[in-house]
Amino acid sequence: MRKNYMKKGLFYLLVFPLFLSGCKTSEIPLFDSKSMIYIDQSDFIDGSPVDLANLERSFALFPGEDEIEVSYTVNLIGFLADYDRPFDVVVDEMKTDTLKVRMTDGTIKKYKRYPAEPTEYEILPPVLKANATSAEIVVKLKKSPRMDTDTVKVYFHLIPGEHFDLGYEDRLRAGVVFGNFPMKPSWWTLYIQTAYLGAYSPEKFAAFYSYCKGEDESYLAEFEKDDEDRSSSKLREIALGFKKYVKDNDLKEQDGTPMEIPIV
Repeated sequence: MRKNYMKKGLFYLLVFPLFLSGCKTSEIPLFDSKSMIYIDQSDFIDGSPVDLANLERSFALFPGEDEIEVSYTVNLIGFLADYDRPFDVVVDEMKTDTLKVRMTDGTIKKYKRYPAEPTEYEILPPVLKANATSAEIVVKLKKSPRMDTDTVKVYFHLIPGEHFDLGYEDRLRAGVVFGNFPMKPSWWTLYIQTAYLGAYSPEKFAAFYSYCKGEDESYLAEFEKDDEDRSSSKLREIALGFKKYVKDNDLKEQDGTPMEIPIV
């Protein structure tokens, strides 16, 4: 009887993991000797979901800048290596469509979205560094005259290569729509509005950007951090300084009303 129990136990140990893997093959990719990679798709900032793979950027939020960067996190499934492992992305073929943007007065403005020209972006060669579990795909966005009236887009996807196979099927693609249209930055959440800077407007953001550039460029970076990485005392210090800057320069909104900063 003891041998029978042992045989049955061995059978369950062999079959049960196969049963589990068979149930989950659509959710968790399986790998053998080659590791896999995928692109982070979402996160939460101040309790609100944020799309990390489908970005929108506007040069209107960065006065005076002709080039801005966006980045995407690529995660590893598999084994660490003690050497750098480059990987590749391929730019997708895109068609022209329409982007709807809600303006600060509540109206909807439509912008044509055209495929970006090679002169309007640059994807830096991505690499997973030695002993790292994640890497960044960095895309440089380059301003062009047509962005004053229209927007452009560039999307790309991971491809298998020498060092990696592909991970989750629905986490292999990312991209960005960009132009020179007014747009509220993703970090200007209801929490930031209520506690520090007040309601967003293009004029207020331009003033805040100028203040941060003039005082300390790390000020803007502090607001762009994830919620858990921010310092509330530092945010308060920056907001109070900005409030004084607004008062000293008698800054107004577009309609001539005072620019309100609620922090006290």
